[in-house]
Amino acid sequence: MKEYNNFNEPFCQDDILKQYHKLKYHPQFMMWFVKQMFQSKDWNNALPVLKDALLIYPCLEIYCDLGTIYHQQEKYQEAKTYYTIALNMIPSRITPKYKLFKLYLHERDSLNAKKVANQILNSPVKIENTSFLRMKAKIMNSGIIDN
Repeated sequence: MKEYNNFNEPFCQDDILKQYHKLKYHPQFMMWFVKQMFQSKDWNNALPVLKDALLIYPCLEIYCDLGTIYHQQEKYQEAKTYYTIALNMIPSRITPKYKLFKLYLHERDSLNAKKVANQILNSPVKIENTSFLRMKAKIMNSGIIDN
């Protein structure tokens, strides 16, 4: 896998897909493959790979990625379900809350968007990194929060 520089090259995809049934139980391969499938934004093909990866390594990031795919496919209830599972796995993490916030904004559900936005803004943060500051700025600029 390490010798493939560009996952989107046809020979790479073909080689990997031929070997997928043998490698799908190897956690390191699955995490690499999930990342490649998700980054390619090929949502229909990424979905079964993410679900397989979830069986091997159920983690917050995979649940968030599944939520994102369902959001992209306009299956909002499924997206909410996966974001909520991710949120419940590690309640202190901001990313699933933020993804849920964006989904509520997209659905024009201002009541729930405001509720989640306040949770994010009032959560204690271990490290205020760039990602958190960007999320916070987008929340503040969304018009949902009264200044």
